Amino acid sequence: MWRLAKGQWTYRSRITACGIVLTVVFLILVWMLKMNSPSPIVGVLSELPSELHYLIEPVLRCGCRSESDVFAFLDRATKSEMNDLALIAARVLKNDHYPQVITFLRTYKMTDFDECVQLYFFFGVLDYANLKFDRVPEKK
Repeated sequence: MWRLAKGQWTYRSRITACGIVLTVVFLILVWMLKMNSPSPIVGVLSELPSELHYLIEPVLRCGCRSESDVFAFLDRATKSEMNDLALIAARVLKNDHYPQVITFLRTYKMTDFDECVQLYFFFGVLDYANLKFDRVPEKK
């Protein structure tokens, strides 16, 4: 049997150490790539202007993709969810963000991005809940 002096590496231990180092480097690179790319769940909504990012989480949580989804959501919405929707609608109205949402939806078509469908129908939820979110021009 071969005996190694203290601190001496065998061929197998060197390969194992190299494998561990390479694995760690690979995991760090994967982590860095994930940190720099938009979340696949958020998708194209990450392209919203930064002042509209407060809409992303509620839009995805609501998840409506059709008018029937809107009605189903409103039928099961809790008082807390309705209060949250009212706060969001008030924020959109106060900051006049709805025109920016419309511009975004013109740039990123609903036919191309599921997240845009959800954004569109989220405002359907606000509308059918009678929550004011848009400034309507005064009639003369």
